[in-house]
Amino acid sequence: SAHCFKNEIVSNKGPGVVSETLGEPVLTQNVIKTNAVGVMATKFGKGEITDNVIVNNEREGVVVTQSANPVLTKNRISLSIVNVVVTANGRGTFHDNYIRDARQVQVLITNGGNPTMTNNQVICGKDEGIVCRERGQGTFVNNVVASHLGCNVVVSSAADPVFKKNLIMGCLIEGVRVEDSGKGTFVSNFIQGNRGPGIVVQSGGMPTFRANVVRRCRQGGVYVGAEGGGLFEKNQF
Repeated sequence: SAHCFKNEIVSNKGPGVVSETLGEPVLTQNVIKTNAVGVMATKFGKGEITDNVIVNNEREGVVVTQSANPVLTKNRISLSIVNVVVTANGRGTFHDNYIRDARQVQVLITNGGNPTMTNNQVICGKDEGIVCRERGQGTFVNNVVASHLGCNVVVSSAADPVFKKNLIMGCLIEGVRVEDSGKGTFVSNFIQGNRGPGIVVQSGGMPTFRANVVRRCRQGGVYVGAEGGGLFEKNQF
């Protein structure tokens, strides 16, 4: 496999780095910036992407698509329109990354994308934090999702992720919003300090919330709107 170490990969009209067709590049301590896309894993591509600065790329910082399954650890991913996209049955393991300051959504999971995200910081975006929609899935454990101008977490349009033991706090509207036939299982999360309700379920949303702590949200713990449903069990509001 190719090992890319301490390079500057800048200002390409396409992706700065592409892994595809079972390719397994090792990217370590590179600066990947001002490309159309920072890093793309596609068509079963893999790879180890560790301790890079992936910053200020025009569209996306990282894209995982078409059943690709890379491992991303300790990267700083920031200042793209969308910092991370997992789509078209892409997977990927994201551990201990610092994801911040997206111009729109920070992390977008869609069209059967199913990543595992653990111990990441997803903070300070100009819109939503983590958005799962259009059958997006994913397992999110021990992340900090905080300080967004939009919702910290949005689940919609038949998405069905799992969120466990995350800290979801300090956004300007709802902490978690589930709508438009979104599902999702939320277990043992701390949802606190949001300016809107901690949780909003509406428009056919059908999530499960179990053993979460929801506190210090300015407009209450839970708001269930028109056609909202779901199961709420052993939570603290």
